[in-house]
Amino acid sequence: MNLGLAVNLIAVVISVSAVVASSLFALRQLRSMRRSDDTLVAIELLTRECRTTEFLESEDFVVSELPKESAEGGIAALPAEARRHVSRVGLYYSSLGFLPSSVGSRRRWLSA
Repeated sequence: MNLGLAVNLIAVVISVSAVVASSLFALRQLRSMRRSDDTLVAIELLTRECRTTEFLESEDFVVSELPKESAEGGIAALPAEARRHVSRVGLYYSSLGFLPSSVGSRRRWLSA
C-alpha cells in the first residue's frame, strides 16, 4: 500500500508540474501575440501614410524646394507651409526609424 501511495503521489506531482509548465508557456505565447499585433498595426499605419497624396507632396517639397530655403533659424524660421511639409516627412521617418529599435527591445524582453 505504501508503494501504491508513492506512485500516486509521483503521478500527481508530475501532472501538476505539467499543468504549471503549460500555463507558463501559454502566457508567454499570449504576450508574444499581443506584441506582434502591435508591430503589425504600426507597420500598417506607416505604410498607409507614405502612400497618401499629402505625404508624397510633402516629400517632394522637402527634396526639391526645401534646399532653396535659408537654413538660418532652422525649422522654426521656415514659413508655415514649409514647416508642415518638413514635420510630416520628419515624423514619418522618425517613426520608421523607431520601429526596429522597439521590435528589437521586445525580442530582448522575450528572451529574458
